[in-house]
Amino acid sequence: MSIALSEQGPAAPGRLGLLAQAGYGVGQIAGQVFRDVPSLLLMFFMTNVLGIEPALAGAAIFVPKLVWGVGCDLLVGILSDRWKHRFARRGWLLVGALGAPVALILLFHVPDLPVTARVAYVAGAFSLYMAVFACFSVPYLAIAGELSSDPHQRTVLMAWRLVFTAIGVLVGGALAPYLVQSLGGGQPAYEGMSRFLAVVCPLALVLAYFGSGRARRQAPVATNPLPAHRHLTAREVVATLAAPVFPSCCWPTCCNWPGPAWPTPRCCIS
Repeated sequence: MSIALSEQGPAAPGRLGLLAQAGYGVGQIAGQVFRDVPSLLLMFFMTNVLGIEPALAGAAIFVPKLVWGVGCDLLVGILSDRWKHRFARRGWLLVGALGAPVALILLFHVPDLPVTARVAYVAGAFSLYMAVFACFSVPYLAIAGELSSDPHQRTVLMAWRLVFTAIGVLVGGALAPYLVQSLGGGQPAYEGMSRFLAVVCPLALVLAYFGSGRARRQAPVATNPLPAHRHLTAREVVATLAAPVFPSCCWPTCCNWPGPAWPTPRCCIS
């Protein structure tokens, strides 16, 4: 059965309306919440609430981030590129909207099991969490380049994304801990917090889906679409990974894994 979400090439220059701009940007709330909540709360939840040793808790967080975070980001990026003419890139936002509540609720609804089983459960739930995060975060960042070929309009879209980044930081970094504290601070409090976020994140992604669709309808289709990208050879991939600038650009991501953001290298600032 054909998928009704298929799209054509990048949009030509055209002014995007306020609803389209803000509609795209609101999706960043989900991305920021998914990034900040585990960084701020998951380690504390595992050690102070579940009673897991810090070393085991750190391993249960780091290994899924390393394996599933990197692997799923790469896989989703490849698939969203190869399937974009059959399955619109913004359709991945709906995939994320379906998976986000499941991932959030499972991560903090840990059953009463022996310590080793709890560690395995959290590691598995966090692996699913990272896979869901990749499903919507990677395509979401790529969508802006397809909504308009006008550099000014793309800059406006990025500005709106930064506005909602600040809102997402407040939700994930301030509101979520406040909910945990106000609900008593125990495991039921974390479960209640996760249920609240399980409503916020899908809502943000669904709004971003419709906002990006509105933007595509407002911007006319390019009369001279860009030529199709060729696939990189294995030698080109190795050369890219071996470039001196590549580790510097990866540094912020690696530093964000265990906790708050570190300073971003100049090469990564667009």
